[in-house]
Amino acid sequence: MAYTFLLFSFLAAGVQTAKNQPITEPARASAARDSLLRATAATRLEATQRTGFVLTTSRLGKRKHVVRGFQNVANPQNLPENRLKKNLIWKQKTIYRRNGQVLETYVAQLGNRKVLQETRLNDNTLWIKLSQPINLADTAPNTEVVEYEYVRGGYFTWRGQQYAQPKQ
Repeated sequence: MAYTFLLFSFLAAGVQTAKNQPITEPARASAARDSLLRATAATRLEATQRTGFVLTTSRLGKRKHVVRGFQNVANPQNLPENRLKKNLIWKQKTIYRRNGQVLETYVAQLGNRKVLQETRLNDNTLWIKLSQPINLADTAPNTEVVEYEYVRGGYFTWRGQQYAQPKQ
């Protein structure tokens, strides 16, 4: 009895994993990857264009640069009427390593929720996590959160499907 149950559970697990295997067709995977990168670039552009920024550097700015983008909020309740509060919208940290590599991290947030996280090494994308495209004109946050993710090596999720970029 236990043997039959164990065999049935292995067969059921095999069917489940076959259904959730990543799509490896080159044309579909490339199109989905390009769509993800395009949505990431549009979100980053939207966040950067509508905000002012402040650059901070440590030790005369030789190795680490941090740029923060702020959006002014008029008259919050805890400040006098003539002052503005700055809400952090995005942050980009660039680190120049001794071996010549450049590590760049970018985080965009709307409210207190991160909508875009991106890591690059020498302008090659290592990791992206996009929760939703950003729209700063939207005052009501979107309750439905769809996450898209990209990992170096060509593995990513787009619109609920898993993709694997074929190796060349």
